[in-house]
Amino acid sequence: MLSISGVSLFFYLFGTVLNVIPFTETIYSDWAGTYFPTWYNIYFEAQPFRNCGIYPEAPMYNYCLVVALLSEYFLFERNKWKIIVFVAAILTSTSTTGVFALLGLVLIHILSRLYEGSLSPLKTALTLLSIVVIFVIVLYVGNDVFEMKSQTESYADRAVHIKKALKVFNQNIFLGSGYGMNGVGSSNSLFIILADGGIWMTLFFGFALLYWPFLQLLKRNYRFVGMYFIYFCTFSITIVLYTNISLFMLAYPLSSLLKQVKFKRNIYEY
Repeated sequence: MLSISGVSLFFYLFGTVLNVIPFTETIYSDWAGTYFPTWYNIYFEAQPFRNCGIYPEAPMYNYCLVVALLSEYFLFERNKWKIIVFVAAILTSTSTTGVFALLGLVLIHILSRLYEGSLSPLKTALTLLSIVVIFVIVLYVGNDVFEMKSQTESYADRAVHIKKALKVFNQNIFLGSGYGMNGVGSSNSLFIILADGGIWMTLFFGFALLYWPFLQLLKRNYRFVGMYFIYFCTFSITIVLYTNISLFMLAYPLSSLLKQVKFKRNIYEY
């Protein structure tokens, strides 16, 4: 993902923004139903003035970038250059979801420093001030974005998609209408889970994305709590329900829960 991010930033700056490097050809996208320029088939200008990388739309690219950033921050060595590249790519995708994910990550980082008690009194005061500032920014940006999107076609489309998904869910509450039946044209994953799989599929996702992080909170394993909190927010409003990354992020908590159940069962049998 680091290579994709670096390449996309290069061609976004010198191709899309500055027009120094001309695009090499124009291709047709089955996803968008339109033609758009590409640079050597390694960077695609799928949406005007948005860094889409190799993806058909910026929200998909942003989702992958957020997962990569969360993995680097919570699971790996927190290489600052990798984090800078991922953050820059997220910002150039101009995704509102990405901005909120970044603000959430900054807030979690500040809270973790306070919890560790590694800050001096002055730094603690500045950190608390930063939390207040971030909170105000989130409220301001959130309100501004809501007002702006409520007047756009994108907001209207999301509202229509949600209504359709809830209508399908009401027709078959327990089992839904079937795996992968309602994702085409939708703009979020959360309500598609209800429409496709009903309560049954929702339980699987709920156990993985909500119950398992709650168990980690009880164990004071805060890195997974923060990681899956931001991931759940990003996942919920992006249509990435059945992608490989999404299924992996679902499978890891479920496999962990199964291991715990088997371990307890072996103890009882012993």
